[in-house]
Amino acid sequence: MADSTARDRDALADRELEQASGGMSIDEIRDLTDSYRNFLEHANNAAKTASALLKDQAQRL
Repeated sequence: MADSTARDRDALADRELEQASGGMSIDEIRDLTDSYRNFLEHANNAAKTASALLKDQAQRL
């Protein structure tokens, strides 16, 4: 019985999240979140590379 109640509560939370997100499913939200996380990771790596290159150039001057 407790499992059923927990599943019902989870399903309700999922439906509320879908409504709040403009109709996106939980899987779509997760995919979008993963894509954004990957984008941020690549941007961070690019910033670190650029910073290292600038430091190297500054040391040469």
